[in-house]
Amino acid sequence: MDSLITYREEEGKLIIGGDLFELWRYTLDQVTHQWQDLLQRFQEMGALFIPGNHDAAVAEPDAKILHPFYESVTEPFTTQVGDRRVRFMHGHELDPFQPRYVQNWGKHMGICSYLFDLKDALLDLTNYAMSDVLYDLGEHTLRIWHQLTRNDRHPIHRDLCLPQKRAASYSIRVQRMLSRFLIHRERSQYDLAVVGHTHKPGQFGRWYYNSGSWTRPTSNFLKIWPDGHAQVFDWTQQGERANDTLIWDHPHCQQSRDAA
Repeated sequence: MDSLITYREEEGKLIIGGDLFELWRYTLDQVTHQWQDLLQRFQEMGALFIPGNHDAAVAEPDAKILHPFYESVTEPFTTQVGDRRVRFMHGHELDPFQPRYVQNWGKHMGICSYLFDLKDALLDLTNYAMSDVLYDLGEHTLRIWHQLTRNDRHPIHRDLCLPQKRAASYSIRVQRMLSRFLIHRERSQYDLAVVGHTHKPGQFGRWYYNSGSWTRPTSNFLKIWPDGHAQVFDWTQQGERANDTLIWDHPHCQQSRDAA
């Protein structure tokens, strides 16, 4: 099934939520040269591109010289879809494991790993092996830090409905991120957050949706209908298939899961 034909039949608008390229390992001119046809396809589709932490360089002025598609780069934004205000962003902006020194460390690690690659190997759109290692290390570090310091300066948001005495047995990063998104949603007054960043598709509470990844065995994407209804899908050879994964599934969180 041709995704471009399907896109046109549904009169859709494509928004790319960042980390399209792995610029912690490769240069922008390298990936631009390798993926000219793909970039041209995106340009023909009128796609918008919100940079992520791994491809922030596409927002630099010089990027527009490399390919006209980079003219479509935009900052995170909020727009009205039906009766819901939808916030589109990559998601690293609210990640507790994304201070600048961690991003700089990740870039240096990426450069080192590239030096060991075969120079004639085809460039992947993205290679998440290094970032997965960093995130796993960061997850363990955050958990240990939380247990040692009993750091409650940023308590888990009440609407996560998570018993504090059991918090350590769950993902510190997921708890912190969802809490930050809840606070950001309240302050910024939007109804629906559309993000990527963690590369794990799913939803929480009908207000947080992660569009997943295009570079793993199963590709994912998010569709939003004109009335504001959203759904995560997997892309298969037979077409789209609904993905109902819950980012946070806990028996005490029914109120949050059902919240509009």
